Amino acid sequence: MSEKKGYFGRFVRTRAAGFYLTAVTVILAIVQMIVYQATYGAGNSKLSVYYAPEAIILSVVAVVLCIAMMLCKWTDPWAPLVLFALEFWSFLMFASGTYLYLTEVFYAGVTAEAFGILEGGFTLSVILYVAILLCSIVALFMRQSKKEDAAAGPSRKNTVGGKNK
Repeated sequence: MSEKKGYFGRFVRTRAAGFYLTAVTVILAIVQMIVYQATYGAGNSKLSVYYAPEAIILSVVAVVLCIAMMLCKWTDPWAPLVLFALEFWSFLMFASGTYLYLTEVFYAGVTAEAFGILEGGFTLSVILYVAILLCSIVALFMRQSKKEDAAAGPSRKNTVGGKNK
């Protein structure tokens, strides 16, 4: 038990702010999938014609790949990029499925009444997609893991010919 606790504690201590922002972004992606499925899934007969299953499939792949990459030291810097790319593709599938819904809502023109007709799930999905994309871009430029400290052992510049000075 102490080995697991030690490994987990060391893992958490070696993660930087970008890792935690990526984790929050993954949580937002899961919430977005739930909202989209609840709004456009088979249970909603009015909006199910605008449902694009590709959007959900891509989001699931994005979340699974991102989590797997976040747990590996060598791939964690690229996890936000993979999340961004697949979630952007998912957003495009979402847009291709719902643009006819928007033409139906705004058929009489862009008015305050038309904005009032918009489903809350649609608005929340768009907001979550934008938040996911922005957070993953920011996380991409942040450090995902901390550098090893000096207490971990001698660095290459403190050695001559592979031996300590």
